[in-house]
Amino acid sequence: MKKNVLLLAGTLMCTIHCLAQTYLPSKLSCNQTLTLSGSPYIVDTSITIAAGCNLTVDAGVEIKMGDYRYLTVKGKVSFLGSAQKPIRIHAKSNQWGIIYLDSASQKSIFNYTIIENATLGPNGSDQNFTSRVAALSAYYSSFELDGCVFRNNKKSVFALHCDKILVKNCVFDSTNTGENILLQFADNSTVSGNVFYFLKGAGDHIDFDASKNIIIKDNYAFGGDADAIDIGQRDSVGCKGVLIRNNYLYNMGDKGVSNGEGSTNITIEYNVIMGCDIGFSAKDKSQVFADHNTLLGNRVGIKAYDHLLGMGGGIIVVSNTIIAGSIDSAYRKDPTASLTIRYCLSDTDTLPGVSNVWGPPKFVSSSDVNLTAASMAIDKGDTSFVFDPDVTRSDIGRFYFNQVTSGIQPLLIYPNPGNGTFAIQLAPDHKIDHLVVFNSLGQLVHEEALPGQDSSCSIHLCEHPPGVYYLRLLSEDIIVTRRLFVY
Repeated sequence: MKKNVLLLAGTLMCTIHCLAQTYLPSKLSCNQTLTLSGSPYIVDTSITIAAGCNLTVDAGVEIKMGDYRYLTVKGKVSFLGSAQKPIRIHAKSNQWGIIYLDSASQKSIFNYTIIENATLGPNGSDQNFTSRVAALSAYYSSFELDGCVFRNNKKSVFALHCDKILVKNCVFDSTNTGENILLQFADNSTVSGNVFYFLKGAGDHIDFDASKNIIIKDNYAFGGDADAIDIGQRDSVGCKGVLIRNNYLYNMGDKGVSNGEGSTNITIEYNVIMGCDIGFSAKDKSQVFADHNTLLGNRVGIKAYDHLLGMGGGIIVVSNTIIAGSIDSAYRKDPTASLTIRYCLSDTDTLPGVSNVWGPPKFVSSSDVNLTAASMAIDKGDTSFVFDPDVTRSDIGRFYFNQVTSGIQPLLIYPNPGNGTFAIQLAPDHKIDHLVVFNSLGQLVHEEALPGQDSSCSIHLCEHPPGVYYLRLLSEDIIVTRRLFVY
């Protein structure tokens, strides 16, 4: 086989081109770019990006990693994929090692990158073995993920002693095992707009330990054997200052949101939690404030309890929350725990506390927890809370009922999640002019007019990448409703 050896200017690094493939050596030039013209790239020996150096990977590039080969980054990597041309890094044959950011000198970027078939870190003799445990692992480094896809990995994302981590708009496939995202000592980090499919085993979808000032928002979790979100400790240090907002958590074998080990100042608000063993909980002196959530069909809605002997029970204050369809009970509390429930609604148990409501929430359907006009949750929220956008007293639950434009709300979006094609059923007198669809980046991806006499229509998004999309229905250029859907 003929081989052309190219000497790159200023370096002794050789790159071998063979049968439209590029074989990469273990040592790259200090500032090298992998271009689409050289793709696919074959890695038969582990590569290290030295401190102060940068590897850039252009959109559409494919990297094939040899068995148990690693990409170790002490400088910086910039994977610059796009929605139309994602980067793909995967095993050459069966499996490879991991990407490891090791005390990297600069922030690494992963945009629209597909990472699959990764295993775990090197053997236990490595002094940093405990920080090399996922497809993308980081130790005293900084990185951002945007629009990435994780498939068939032993674990997906792990960071230890890494501040300001950002994981957004990513998709975690059901073929992954272990923790999807595990961040420890990761202050000022954000996990936003991600989609998590069923995760089998003991791993959680999102797990933060010993971290401060955390934001977890706008995520979808579609089932698993463990927790959707787990807030806890490492080395006797709990989390402090956690905002969990506007997440949709379904069918978890354990908890929708678990809070424990002395973590404090945790806010859980405007979430939908359905079909879990426990909606959300606080244990072991963790302190939780929960407001305007909707819990439906969980075995136990809310639980405050003592898990670790001697730490004491969890502390929860719940307000403006619907706890409906609970299989065993709406709430449970250990004697050592504290649970305050006020301005909440249950249809299974009489709730202790101030201004709670017993009765049916009257949702649109079993899968759509928007309120209908007959709901007992309307105008029953805390009187001291800010008014709803329709300038009426706060409603109980994640969604308020718009008493001004209620006649032009869509009845149903299905299937949701779907395969890229969605049907929309509208009220007969919907009075809608047109609809628009935006992706999670706020970019317009679809727009069409809606004749007033039609009561149904469909949206086709198959040409766009999977993820979360926002639907807006407009009447005379006034936004009258919004919905979220995913595929």
